[in-house]
Amino acid sequence: MRRIIPVLAAVLVLVALPWPPGPAVGAERESFTLAVVRRDGVVIPFAHFNARPRGLLQRGGRWLNPWPEVGKDVEIPLQLSDVPDDWWPGKQPVLSWTVWPLQGTKTEVESQAPATFIAHCQLGIGIRTSFKPAEPPPPESAQPYPKDGLATSGLVTVERPVLLEPSATEWKAAAEAVSSEVTDLEEKVVTSLTFEARWRHPASRRERVNTPFVPETIVRVTPRALYFEGVKTYGPLAGAAGRGGTQGSKGCNILTYAAGWVLFSNDGKPKVRASADVTDCNREGMVYSLPLGIIAQEDSVLWVVQVSGWGYERYEVLEVRGDEVKSLLAVPGGWCRGA
Repeated sequence: MRRIIPVLAAVLVLVALPWPPGPAVGAERESFTLAVVRRDGVVIPFAHFNARPRGLLQRGGRWLNPWPEVGKDVEIPLQLSDVPDDWWPGKQPVLSWTVWPLQGTKTEVESQAPATFIAHCQLGIGIRTSFKPAEPPPPESAQPYPKDGLATSGLVTVERPVLLEPSATEWKAAAEAVSSEVTDLEEKVVTSLTFEARWRHPASRRERVNTPFVPETIVRVTPRALYFEGVKTYGPLAGAAGRGGTQGSKGCNILTYAAGWVLFSNDGKPKVRASADVTDCNREGMVYSLPLGIIAQEDSVLWVVQVSGWGYERYEVLEVRGDEVKSLLAVPGGWCRGA
């Protein structure tokens, strides 16, 4: 099994700087296409917002993905002109893209030809473009393969998420709000593992309650919505429980990993939506989010993100409206069987 190296904290340091300000186009009014940009210059279309769908029940627009998902058995086109019409939104080829990179300023690139790539253990089809990365691309075997940003087609403006520093007031407020919720989630997982796998946590319940939750990343998506990832760390155990009670590495510290949202209502009180798991220092089962960009709407924002873990990745579009978060589209980005 290939080990996925956690990269979120390092990447988010790069995406914390703002782009030059520009007018945000309401995504509810304009159709547009989203694609992730690989470091080798290949873009992978994964989402299209159709602002003018047919039917009264879809007046607000709808999300779809006409481009073939990774792993789908399709005939590989050799040229752009060979790409089937129904792969394109509205059957109109996308010949140019605006790239919103994680480093630097936005740039315009041209579609050149279809291109295949490996995503974990699966074959995918993307579009080779004229994009020039700031860093040399790594070997194809690097997984998850580095992404350099988001590409768009259509009238839409992408903004960068903001990585909070530990000294920020919001960081402290979020950490305090999350702590008790994570402990409650942790107890449910520990109880399940103890019962199903006959496994004993190295710390007592009292010790777990008193062990602080340490955020590793907090991202400000809106002033009222913060996304977080972090851990509680305990001593090593001879047999460490991973996801599903599997045995981990001897001598590894036991971790409780939690990720989710801190959402502030109108009265300022935080609401936590999170999930937790128990693993070891190899971090099997942990999920890392790479924010690709934020798209402002009239009364909400879209958060576009890559989610990855051991042997898989996916791309998601989430709507953050006030103190609510809703997934609009999730597209598989590749996986390895048995990972």
